[in-house]
Amino acid sequence: LSVVVVVNDWGEFEQHASRSPVRTGQRHEWILFDNTENRLSGDLCKLYCRGFEQARGDLVIFAHQDVWFPPGWEQDFEHALDELARMDPNWGVIGSVGIAATATAMSDRAFFGHWCDPAGYRFNGPLPAPVQSLDEQWLCIRRNSGVTFDENLPGMHCYGVDICMQARSLGLQSYAIDAFVWHKYLLPDGARPMAPHESGKIARRATRAFRDEVQPSYDYVAKKWRDRYPFFSTSMGWVNPAASTGHGDAAP
Repeated sequence: LSVVVVVNDWGEFEQHASRSPVRTGQRHEWILFDNTENRLSGDLCKLYCRGFEQARGDLVIFAHQDVWFPPGWEQDFEHALDELARMDPNWGVIGSVGIAATATAMSDRAFFGHWCDPAGYRFNGPLPAPVQSLDEQWLCIRRNSGVTFDENLPGMHCYGVDICMQARSLGLQSYAIDAFVWHKYLLPDGARPMAPHESGKIARRATRAFRDEVQPSYDYVAKKWRDRYPFFSTSMGWVNPAASTGHGDAAP
């Protein structure tokens, strides 16, 4: 494996991804970008594309700095890949949690995956499950699949749904698999968050500043895939092509 992580908070990285056995075992290639205060780029996909070019592994994982891969994750991942290979060896993108491929409205979105975060533990199966989009906790693509990130996508958001849509445009299905991870395992003081509001970064998602930050990414995806409406990510939806810019009824 090659694992690409864009880091803007080294303390968070050291508490999560860096302390994961999958890293400390030194079996895999890790490619780290120091993006403190966006010193390299304010557009995450530009850095992910650079990471993909540098990576030597046949499988390339793009992970958040605040994801902890617990003991046994490698074995679970390999087992899940074996199961997926029997179902669909030519898969597009895989990750830990996604939205059912059949969802047609925000109200009927079904989540599939195996993960934990400050909102609690979840196993929603059966897995592997075909999905229309994946959460960005971690995403994995095959080097020879033709799938990659769109370096023109602005900002730090919406790339999980975008890359799954790109895979779909190549005729490839994306999947949530059974490879459990813990998102935001620890707070800066070392305590374990037991509710979403205990994480300042999660709480910030309710602010206008965060919505304004998301909007350029959202609008870019809206315009790019306006012929595919409706479609959904794990946190927002694109349901009205007439509202492809601005907030509209499909806004984050």
